[in-house]
Amino acid sequence: IDVCLVLLITFLVLTPLLGPPEVPLPAVRDPRSLAGAVPPITLTLLGDGAIVWEGRRYSLAEITQTIDANRWAMGNRDLVVEADRGLPYRQVLAVMNSLRIENESTVVGLAAVRRRP
Repeated sequence: IDVCLVLLITFLVLTPLLGPPEVPLPAVRDPRSLAGAVPPITLTLLGDGAIVWEGRRYSLAEITQTIDANRWAMGNRDLVVEADRGLPYRQVLAVMNSLRIENESTVVGLAAVRRRP
């Protein structure tokens, strides 16, 4: 027991003197500028419930079929949903869940746009 107590006191005294370890981290100014970063597919939900992708209006059934049909051509890109502020959240969530269920391997996220003062 005496040896354990001496070791404990020794480590308690010496550990703060060692200082924090230095871990080299890569410097990145903008995470979106990483090499190999693939831009996500952005879908916009309008106030009337239509979904806009690349300038064309789709219904929920049409967009899930279109994305599913073009999944291999698009690669493993994430889906980002932008929604009209006036839409109820449950409607936005229903679209996100539907996209997530239909496209199992795709990450579906909600975009947040910061208002300028």
